[in-house]
Amino acid sequence: MDKKFLTFKKIVIPFLTAIMLLMQVNMAFAADVKNVSQVADSKIVVVSQVGGVLEEAMKKGLEQQAKYDEKYYAKLAEAKAKEVDYNFNDVHLNDWFYYDVMKARELGLIAGVGNNLYAPNKTITYAEFITILVRVLHVDVSKYEKGKHWASQNIEAAKDLGIIQGFEILNIDAGIPREDMAKFVCRALGLQPVNDGEVIFADVGKNVSVEDRAYVNTAFKEYLIEGIGRSKQGERLFGYGQTVNRAQLATMALRIKAYKEDKEAYKQERAALRQQEELIAKANLTWEELGKKGGIVSESQLTPEIIEKIKSIPTADYSGVPHKIGDNDFFEWGNPPGDKENSDWIGAIKRAFPGKTVVTCKELCFGDASNYTYYYRVIVDGKQLWRVDVGYGTNGKPDVGEGLFEDDNIFDNKYDPYGYDMIWPKEGVYRYEK
Repeated sequence: MDKKFLTFKKIVIPFLTAIMLLMQVNMAFAADVKNVSQVADSKIVVVSQVGGVLEEAMKKGLEQQAKYDEKYYAKLAEAKAKEVDYNFNDVHLNDWFYYDVMKARELGLIAGVGNNLYAPNKTITYAEFITILVRVLHVDVSKYEKGKHWASQNIEAAKDLGIIQGFEILNIDAGIPREDMAKFVCRALGLQPVNDGEVIFADVGKNVSVEDRAYVNTAFKEYLIEGIGRSKQGERLFGYGQTVNRAQLATMALRIKAYKEDKEAYKQERAALRQQEELIAKANLTWEELGKKGGIVSESQLTPEIIEKIKSIPTADYSGVPHKIGDNDFFEWGNPPGDKENSDWIGAIKRAFPGKTVVTCKELCFGDASNYTYYYRVIVDGKQLWRVDVGYGTNGKPDVGEGLFEDDNIFDNKYDPYGYDMIWPKEGVYRYEK
């Protein structure tokens, strides 16, 4: 039963019961009431020093309430027992791996290390990674005999599947290098390594084994790995020889699952994301260069450095004093919306500026989560800075509220003391020019 309805029953039914019993009391007993006080906040009448039938009526009302309380809390406990808290104390909303860890835990692909901790930076061992692979593949390991090692059944299953070959793992409890992760993932998904001699990653070149490079390249071409970033020269880096941590494990587990369930859909989605990353790498302009070349006109220009720069721009508050979000302000960065909300809200923001170039992203969302207040910092026509209130309207559709024009040129390194102008949309569109 719905909790809200249970709460309604808990409060209203005993209260009505008491009233009905009280209405049956002879008015002669009204004289027995010697102290009646009104509690202004809750609007509950407190009756004391009652006697006779009135006292008996109140007693019956409280007994009835106790019965409903017992049923209510039993239902509450039952509902709570069915819920799962997917939050880890050491995984926070602004961590790059937050959503992957939460989703992987929800799907039962990963677990914590105890005390509601995930230990995202802890190195993953061969045993732990093989266990996750077997789990994602939905392999029944019960037919294998339990050995001395906790992961022995998973290890034996992996050997039968050809994921582990021969004696290539010398220490099952050692940290697993990234190249072995790529190798085992390819084998688990039945992907044959392609040795075409191509060097995709600068650190996986002629200095590594042909087999390792073939597996790494194959995993990359199937969009299962992306590497750890780029060098100053723009070359891709794989992180050869580096071990895998638990944060990376969650991401990899989700990728393997998605690939296995619908390879073509997965590859199409990952290809679009990789294309965006490549555009960002090519458009890796400095803040000053962006200002000279028309400003920020595409999401592909929102590198982490540019996002941080946008977040740090001071703007005027109502008093004309420059401030930054989070400085003596109830607005705070962080607590970004979920993917659906983010997509819905950014769509509403762009529709509110017809004919304009509008750029924003999830990382530029801020507000007061306790009051469900969300804003986006938005770049319009390359250089204008706006603050846009957004949410779901009464009809359940995404909608914009007030818009605040904060700065006419974010690249002039000056806050606009007269730019903090509030504009309300008409039919979801801002009709305003500075």
